[in-house]
Amino acid sequence: SLIVSCAGGLRIDAKKSFDYTEEVQCVSVSLFGLSGGHSGTEIANGHENAIISLCNALRESGAKLNSIFGGDADNAIPSSCRIVLSADGSSIEKIKRNISSILASSNETAAGLEIRNETVLPVLSAEESEKVFSLISSLPNGVVKFSEKIKGLPETSLNLGIAELRDGDLRISHSIRSSDESENRLLNERVLSAYLEEGFDISSHGEYPAWEYRDISPLREIVTEEFESLTGRKMKVEAIHAGLECGIFSSKIKDLDCVSIGPNMSGIHTPNEKLDLKSAALVFNILLNVLKRAGRLNENQS
Repeated sequence: SLIVSCAGGLRIDAKKSFDYTEEVQCVSVSLFGLSGGHSGTEIANGHENAIISLCNALRESGAKLNSIFGGDADNAIPSSCRIVLSADGSSIEKIKRNISSILASSNETAAGLEIRNETVLPVLSAEESEKVFSLISSLPNGVVKFSEKIKGLPETSLNLGIAELRDGDLRISHSIRSSDESENRLLNERVLSAYLEEGFDISSHGEYPAWEYRDISPLREIVTEEFESLTGRKMKVEAIHAGLECGIFSSKIKDLDCVSIGPNMSGIHTPNEKLDLKSAALVFNILLNVLKRAGRLNENQS
């Protein structure tokens, strides 16, 4: 595939400190084995977010929070989450039913649930715990809006990638993506408002620009011609709902004609990430041919 357009985005971090109110016997509830994946390329594939699914299952359970450990990166869909809390037998059964119901309506066939006894640990009040569960599970997540120009392409999305409650300090990180700058700002303001209302300290960072599609691109024509000459096949020309370096370059250099090409990859940002070596060799040869044509062009111009 030849990529000719990408989304812009930014990161949001939200932080708040809570006071533990008592010490009680706790259990840990772990949801694991979900598909996960890159929050740009996989966001429209219906993968469950382990943090949100588990918090959704815990809403109105009366459980009291000790800690949350979910996700590894803000731009990766969390495939696992572990929450330590106090809960009686009936609450645990309700949590199991809720998780089963959530997973049954998804395409997560390899997910697992584990509940273990823990020691006596400090916990938040039931009221504060419920606020945390409700906030995390009620924020928008996944694809917020699809493109009106390209069928099936997400235009705007939000991914809750990390949630960690440790020693009373809660940290939550999101990744926002959009190929529309105004939609990007609106979603950012919506998320920030929700956290400010609950007394969180928030910050936005890591902003990067969208890369808009060019109607006329001589470079796009050259690369697709070289691909077809080497393979005998037509090259797919696509936009991607993720950030690429071309977005940075095109925002700095006026009227820049650029494209993005790379080897085939699968399972990006998961333990199953793979690179197709055969396609890497093909990309190398395409690049050589494109550079040769560029060299001949420069010689003719000089």
